[in-house]
Amino acid sequence: MDLIAALSSLKAASEVVKALRTAEKALDEATLKQRLADVTVALADGRIALAEVQEEINTKDKEIATLREALQLAGELVEGPGSYNYLRNDDGGPKGAPICPRCRAEGRIMQTVQFQLANKAQCPLCQTIFHPVSIFLPSGITAQEERQRRQQEMIERSQHASRSGRNSWMGR
Repeated sequence: MDLIAALSSLKAASEVVKALRTAEKALDEATLKQRLADVTVALADGRIALAEVQEEINTKDKEIATLREALQLAGELVEGPGSYNYLRNDDGGPKGAPICPRCRAEGRIMQTVQFQLANKAQCPLCQTIFHPVSIFLPSGITAQEERQRRQQEMIERSQHASRSGRNSWMGR
């Protein structure tokens, strides 16, 4: 039931009550009982309809709150590599994994998570997989850049170890 049905049930109940008040005293007991039953049914229908309306209002309020939050987050997004949108870090650059474009088109802001490889991400809500993507570490660099930095660091350490005469882990 909707709000109009609830209001019409309550209106019907009040009309029956008015009719009972103005009715002649000559009404027999069976008619009086029938009218009271009609009022009881109309009031029960009205209560049920109002409870359903209240539930629908609560659902819409939650949806409005979710949309407001998504709108606020959408204003805080920054564009990153591959035209993906990202949450903004403290420096104004991209942070974490990209926002799911599919969910964003539907009005939701859902951050993807890394999936299998460093340059793959999956939306936890719609399960869509995106490839290639950049995932930014807290310092604002991508996982690929961090991996390259670590590889370069390992190369430099091994070169330094070979120059200092320590070629293996046993020589340390």
